[in-house]
Amino acid sequence: MSDFTWPGMQADVTRYCQSCDVCQRTLPKGRVTKVPLGSMPLIEEPFQRVAVDLVGPIKPATERGHRYILVLVDYATRYPEAVPMKTIEAESVAEELLGIYSRLGFPKEVLTDQGSQFVSGVMKEVSRLLSIRRLTTTPYHAMCNGLVEKFKHIESNVKEDVR
Repeated sequence: MSDFTWPGMQADVTRYCQSCDVCQRTLPKGRVTKVPLGSMPLIEEPFQRVAVDLVGPIKPATERGHRYILVLVDYATRYPEAVPMKTIEAESVAEELLGIYSRLGFPKEVLTDQGSQFVSGVMKEVSRLLSIRRLTTTPYHAMCNGLVEKFKHIESNVKEDVR
């Protein structure tokens, strides 16, 4: 400081020291501030991104033996689709999704949890063939896929009211 000085020098030196790898490892926790969250992209084009999840097993099963529901919600329009399913093997889920896509159009991105049906080789291949970008949520954090989780919650309340 005796040879060089500038306005805000103390803050610049502090910021530089806090960015040092060794300083970051040795400083007590809580002294370095958290990074602000990034902004979420606004989805405006219908079927640009859809959220997909499964509900079930539902007990008792329906008269036709359906125990699960495949739920798809469009991010732009909030349009929901729900398809009853007897099993949730990857092949069955892929077939039902293709049925939905053939009626509504192919999405550019599909957001799912990390369920074995969604991360299977079958789903990877279907997504590759249809040029669909696959996005997955973090494990055990349902709110990453909040749009479809909200719909599932509403749907389960309706189911309880019907019974």
